[in-house]
Amino acid sequence: SLRVALPGLRGIYPVDVIAFLFVLSVAANRIIRGKAIVAPSPLNRPFLLILAVFAISLVGVYDPLYGLKNWGRHLQLFAVTVAIISWIEKKDIKPLVNLLLFVTAVFSIVNVVHFVMVGGHARVFGITGPFFASFTVVASLQSAIGVLMSRRRGARIGWAALFSLYTAALISTQTRAAMIQFILFILFSLVVVWSWSRSHQAVLIKRRVILL
Repeated sequence: SLRVALPGLRGIYPVDVIAFLFVLSVAANRIIRGKAIVAPSPLNRPFLLILAVFAISLVGVYDPLYGLKNWGRHLQLFAVTVAIISWIEKKDIKPLVNLLLFVTAVFSIVNVVHFVMVGGHARVFGITGPFFASFTVVASLQSAIGVLMSRRRGARIGWAALFSLYTAALISTQTRAAMIQFILFILFSLVVVWSWSRSHQAVLIKRRVILL
């Protein structure tokens, strides 16, 4: 919804300015508090590795400017992610996840209805654009965990309904890469939940994993 270029700056959007100010403010706050600019995280090294590999791929690229711009977008994404990790506290995670699930559910309903109305003959992303497929993958993973781990039947039914909604929305995008991510994430969640159920002797959870 913010993909409207700033005047005289082609390819630069309001969200880019917001991201830059956010990263800058988090870095300044950590410096003032006497902390390292980048908070320690197991994600830092993988991010640097991915950026390094992408940088190597720029050698001999057909369009250096476009390639550099694409690399910059990944740098921006990682910088925002690291800033968020450095900024939020543990208590903030659940409200943020709930917000993601709610917003994705609202957009999913709109997109699925649109997809059905056009008879499935168009890829539907909604106002968030191609990024919507990524939102549905993450939301699907959260809802799948909810189905497996919830103790109350009503909660499991609710999570299952959300999972079905997100899956239908993902299908409406017809994004093959996101569908592969979806399958891999679900398999990964099964492994994690299975390991947890074994260490906690949760026989019921193990049964659900096997059933699924």
